Amino acid sequence: MSPSITANELARRGGIAPETLSRMKNLGRADTGTLEDLAAVVGMRLKLVPQDEIKDKMVTGSFFDD
Repeated sequence: MSPSITANELARRGGIAPETLSRMKNLGRADTGTLEDLAAVVGMRLKLVPQDEIKDKMVTGSFFDD
C-alpha cells in the first residue's frame, strides 16, 4: 500500500484538479474512469461484486471462512 499522500497530491497523480477531487468528495459521486485513476494511484482497483453477501461468498469460495 502507498504511504499517505495529501489530497492535492492524489488529485495531481490522478490527473485531476484538487478542486475536482473536493467536488467529488462533497457530491459523493464521480466518473468511473476518474475513480479508476485515483484507485490506481494508491495501488488499488475498482471491482464489481454481487450485492448479495451470501452469493458473493459462494462465488469467491469464502462461504465457510467466518
